Formats: sequence, structure tokens, C-alpha cells
Amino acid sequence: MTLQLTHVLENTCQHQPEAICATFGDESLSLTYRQACRSLAEHKVWLKQEILTGNDVAIAYLANNSIDLILSVLASSIVEFPCLLLNTRWSASDIGTAVSSPNTSAVTFLLYGTEFRERIPEIEKYMNHTLVSLPIPTFALQRMESSTSNAIQRQRKQPPIVEQRALYSKYSRKDAVIVFTSGTSKGRAKGVRLSHQAIAIQCWAKCQLPCGYSQNTKMLASTVPFFHIGGISSLLAVWMAGGHVVLPRQVGFDPESVWKFITPSMNDPTVARANTLVVVPAMLFMMQQHKTSITPNHAVQLILVGGQSITESQKSFLHAAFPVARVVQTYACTEAASSLTFHSVNYDPFPAKTNAQQLSGDCVGSPPEHVDICLVDKDLWIEKNKISIIKCPFSMGIIATRGPHVMNGYWRRGVEEQKDRNPDQYFVTNDLAYWDKNGQLFFAGRVNDSIRTGGETVLSSEVERVLQLHPLIDECAVFPVPDPKFGEAVACAIVQSHGGVTLQKIREWCQENGLSDYKHPRHIMMMKQLPKNSSGKTLKYLLIEQFSSKPRSKL
Repeated sequence: MTLQLTHVLENTCQHQPEAICATFGDESLSLTYRQACRSLAEHKVWLKQEILTGNDVAIAYLANNSIDLILSVLASSIVEFPCLLLNTRWSASDIGTAVSSPNTSAVTFLLYGTEFRERIPEIEKYMNHTLVSLPIPTFALQRMESSTSNAIQRQRKQPPIVEQRALYSKYSRKDAVIVFTSGTSKGRAKGVRLSHQAIAIQCWAKCQLPCGYSQNTKMLASTVPFFHIGGISSLLAVWMAGGHVVLPRQVGFDPESVWKFITPSMNDPTVARANTLVVVPAMLFMMQQHKTSITPNHAVQLILVGGQSITESQKSFLHAAFPVARVVQTYACTEAASSLTFHSVNYDPFPAKTNAQQLSGDCVGSPPEHVDICLVDKDLWIEKNKISIIKCPFSMGIIATRGPHVMNGYWRRGVEEQKDRNPDQYFVTNDLAYWDKNGQLFFAGRVNDSIRTGGETVLSSEVERVLQLHPLIDECAVFPVPDPKFGEAVACAIVQSHGGVTLQKIREWCQENGLSDYKHPRHIMMMKQLPKNSSGKTLKYLLIEQFSSKPRSKL
């Protein structure tokens, strides 16, 4: 029997049908697993009635986080048409590009949240084929509003319901959804074809330690958009474990709302409406800025951090604010259906790294048992497209991975038969890393996020790591700019905390912290905030474009 993603919800429903799978607003509205499965069935029927068959048909979703969005996506993932999750922050032009087809006879069914109704006419202007717009039905929300069920909030005494890893080989290798990359390098997002099996096995990984999603997990769903692989993977992992997701009425990330939902109960300081956060460092920064004083919170159990590495100051903040929470740093990519490694920040069984070469990097931990991950020689891969695996500790290479979690390929609309990747073939990322002697992976930045200055190579991440320690700097980004003498020069964009930062002070700080002279910034650009995408990643290509038009200091 071949399983599909709908099995995640249906399996948990068999074990605990009356347990809560989601709450909405102030928790007065709740949905049980039984109700969710019934709503899923209604979404399946509705899709069969509304979606027409034909050549080059695609279903695209444009909606903010909601349970009905996920249930509709699960329902559409079992049909034969591509199912696309569109970034809600995209412009109408970006959406038109994402769903464009070389066939003028193509049809795209745009299923939207009602909050996007007014954008439909603008989107239609950028379509080169037929667009059929339909609002996503609110079957689950209607059940929440009319329900008075005696739902079970906690399931402490029930045995774990997560199935054995061997079962995940039974999940279908066919495409389930198409999730788009962040497009951080040049602003161009690519559609990634992820199978039922890839998503399911990565959800399973989050149910193991150090994440340990369980029936007690209450994940706040406003911090991570469901159109990102981290969002849909985290939600399905919570359901796989029998926990529930918490959806505030307010859309999107808001630090005040986050603090509100994780505030401990007056009756029990270990209980809050939400006890699990999935965040990026930019969100932690905003949460930290929002609080003038920190009272230790003993209700939050897990903080999963992705997108970028957390800074030392953020680690200190998390330790003080959430003393009992497991803080887990991940390394992830869309093409691998979410996280490839996990590192428990507040529990490191190994001593500090000893590295004679003084390589720069942030520990992102080790992979779960089903992930085959290695490092390949950078020069051989870039110059000859040849894979040569590096096994020596403290040797820099490009991260590569293979296995059931890897994508089927990139989406190319209009191609009659999309060729699937060979599961035994390595997918080579664009990320640099090295292993330490204990088998822990250290992320060192993007392959193309380096600066070639005066014949030397500077990793942007190495300079950023030093600048982030400066007491007057809140955020920074290091990038290359053209230089007539050195070819490229090191430049940095800085968000100050209190003012007083100068280029001379920056260079002195770099000197004090052991950076070689050629790695010191030669230009600085002051900004109120850094340009970022919806994942919280800095868009450096925009900084390079803005560099020539903004006032800056230079050496």
C-alpha cells in the first residue's frame, strides 16, 4: 500500500480522534483530529467538483496561514496536477512568473484566502494563460465556530503515536507539493518538486531528539509561513506526533503577539497557550528588542531556529528568557525538504573545537539517521562538475546530500514528462562547511558569498561573526563591491543600536578580534534595517545594488 501525506493526519486521528489538533484566536475555537479529517474529506470532494482536468493544469495557493489552507493542500497533493505554494509577499509580477507556461492553453487554478481577493485583477494582468480564481473553502473554520466538543487538551499518559522509520519507505515518491526557494542570491525563486516520502521522512526527523515533537507540543503557527518548507514540515510534524498548532487571529509575525501566546498561565508557570516556537534569528532579534526586561519563562519547551545561525548575544538572551527550553539550531534547504542537521545549542557533549587553521563557522550539529550528507571538493565541483568527497576534519567543502528526503527535481512547467532525480545521486548545495573531529558540521556561508580582494578570499560570514559581537551593532551584512585596486573590496551594511559606529572603530574592532587586515571592511553603509525575504534571510544582491546610491564611509 502506497501512503500519501494525508496519512499523517489520518493515522493520528485513529489513535486520538478527540484530541485537539488546532486552536484559533484566544483558544475559544478548537478543532479535533476527527473534525480535521472530516474537513479534509470535504476539501477533497470540493476539489473534484471545481478543478477541471486537462493538459498543463496547475493548482496554486495564495493564502495566509490557516488550517483550511493546509487541509486543502493535503487534498490537492493526491491529485495528478502540480500543487504550488506561492509566497504571499510576492508581487503580481512574481506570481505571474512563477506560474507562467509556454502553452497559452494552460490553466492555473488560483486558490486564495479571502484577504487576497482584491489582488486577483492585478495578478491576471501578468498571466499568459487562463487563470481561474477560487476562494479556499473554510470547512475547518466553520467546524471550529459551530463546535462544542469535549476536546482533549493534553495526552500525557498515551503512548507515542509516531510510526517506525521503516514505514516511511511506503510513502509515495510522486510529487506532493511544489515549494519555492527563497531566491536570496539573485532574487529568482525556483520551484522545488517534493515527494510525499521526502516531506514525511523529514517530519519524522522532527519527532526525534533533539527536537522531540510530541503530544504535548503546542506550536505557535504565526512565526513560520506555510508556503515555506519549514512551515509545512513543522505543522505536519506536530500532527504526526499528536500535538496541536496554535493560530492567532493576527496574521504574520508580531513580537507582542508571540510574547502574549507564550506567557505562562497564572495557575501554572509551566503551562502557556503555546510552548513551541519555530523562528529565524531576525524574529529573535525583534522579540529581544520588544522586551525591556526579561522574566524567565518556564513554559516554552522548544525553540527551533532556522534560516541563519543565531548570534552569541541571542544565545545569551534565549538562555536567560527560556531556561528550560531546548534550543535547536538547524541547517536546512528547500531541496532537501527541510532540516538536514540539528544542533542542541544548550547541550553540547563535545569540548570546544580545536582548529589549527582557525576556520570560521557555526555549529549546526549532525544529521538524523536517514540523511546521507557529505562535503565535496569545491574546485572540482565548480570547475569540472565532479564529486570528490572530503573526509578530513577542518577541510572546507560544499555540502551535498542524497536519500529519500531529496527533491524529485526543479519544476519546469509545460514539460510533458518531468524527469525525476536518481535517489542515489548527490544533490550539491551552494553552501560551504567543514566537519570537526567529533563529526559535527560547521556552516561557513554560501559558495558565492565570498569576496575576492587583492588575490585573497574572504568569507562574508567570518567578518559578520566578528561584527555581530560589537556592542553598538544590532545587525550587519558583509558583501563585495568593485574596487579599482583590489578587484573587490569588503563592504558592510550596519544597523546601529545606539549610534557612534565609524569605519575606523569597525576596523579597530576587527583588529582586536584577530581578523587579518585584508578582511577588514573598507566601506560601511548605515541602514535602519537590512533588506530581507520572508525567511528572514538578508538579500545581499539588493545591498550591492543600493551601495552606489547610499551615503557611506570608505577607507
